[in-house]
Amino acid sequence: EKTMRSSSRLGLATAVAIVLLLANLFLSFYNTRQLYTDANWVEHTHQVITGFEEILSLAKDAETGGRGFIITGDESYLEPYNQANTAIAAKLAEVERLTADNPVQQARFPELKKRLSERMEILDGVLGLSRTQGFPAARESMLSDRGRVAMVSLREHVAEMIQYERTNLVEREKRSEQTFWTTLFTEFFAGLLGVIAILAGFWLVRKHNAAEHASAEVIAEQSERLRTTLSSIGDGVITTDHEGSVTNLNPVAEDLTGWKTSEAIGKPLE
Repeated sequence: EKTMRSSSRLGLATAVAIVLLLANLFLSFYNTRQLYTDANWVEHTHQVITGFEEILSLAKDAETGGRGFIITGDESYLEPYNQANTAIAAKLAEVERLTADNPVQQARFPELKKRLSERMEILDGVLGLSRTQGFPAARESMLSDRGRVAMVSLREHVAEMIQYERTNLVEREKRSEQTFWTTLFTEFFAGLLGVIAILAGFWLVRKHNAAEHASAEVIAEQSERLRTTLSSIGDGVITTDHEGSVTNLNPVAEDLTGWKTSEAIGKPLE
């Protein structure tokens, strides 16, 4: 009975250890995946912020190159203008794609495109005047302040979009940090439970082995007592196993049959 109880406890401890191991594996997978997801969102937000900053920087490069040409008349100054003018559309499309999951930012893109288009149209108009009517006409157009107002408007709109992303960044970084600490705690707790389960398993194995050893000693003692009892009986006694094979003859049976126990063991009773 003790051996059966010990076996039952050992089986239960093994099952608990397996469940804890599987739970630990699941938590490790889930938390690692969540950490990866959070890190990607943080990186994604950085990319969006950088994209908005590059759009504004390209607009500034175009403005600087255009002014250089207007002042000097040197076509080489238009190189940064031409490069920026070409790159703006691609960068704008890239950032719009990056924010496709964000309806707030998507709603702001039409206004961004409008203000960017206005600024570039004003700059193109000044460059056209510089080519056709010379520096005085271009200078007079620049002094109208339309370009500066358009650039300020563009900066303000881009700043609003960047600020929105920075707010998202703070939240995502906070969530990523929380996920990290949650992962650390659950990994430690699950590992601790696993160690406890293993130690409990070792303890139960030792207890089970001790119970089996004690049971074996009791059985051996009882077998010896039975053999002694049978040997002292005045009648001839032959014992067999459940298949009818001889396991023992007492001295009287040996005398009656002429068989020694060592010769008869394992032979059919017949």
